[in-house]
Amino acid sequence: MRDVLQRWILVGLIVAMAPALSWPGDLDDLDWLVGTWKRESRRGEIYESWQRLSDHTFEGDSWVVSSSDGKEHPLESLLLAEMAGELFYIPKVPENDFPVPFRRTSAMPGRIVFENSTHDFPQTIIYQRSGDDELKVTIQGPGDGEEPRKIDFHFRRVD
Repeated sequence: MRDVLQRWILVGLIVAMAPALSWPGDLDDLDWLVGTWKRESRRGEIYESWQRLSDHTFEGDSWVVSSSDGKEHPLESLLLAEMAGELFYIPKVPENDFPVPFRRTSAMPGRIVFENSTHDFPQTIIYQRSGDDELKVTIQGPGDGEEPRKIDFHFRRVD
């Protein structure tokens, strides 16, 4: 009986850890992110572009081509970096004096989640690939009431 119980506990642990074990989440498995992505908004066309700098680093930029003046305006600088065995998403936005690191908390092929529970908003950033040319970026965190705030951004590959 004890052996059966131990086997079930082991199976439970394996099932619980399966998402983390199924994909180590290193940068080699995020090459699908490299390129330029575009979405439409009231402000204009918003772009996010990623390039691989090294075995341990991706760099990205986000900008808007304004619908009011047709000019490019920077939105944020982005960095994906492997450090000390961890993967971090590090955006630098004008609203914050310093970049804010988000640590990878889960990953599977075509989907990666980064979190920073000490940040005001967002606290979670999710990149999810759909096919070769669609990308959904979800940001979420505390809302005004009990309901969390969640915003989805839908991009299409342009190169």
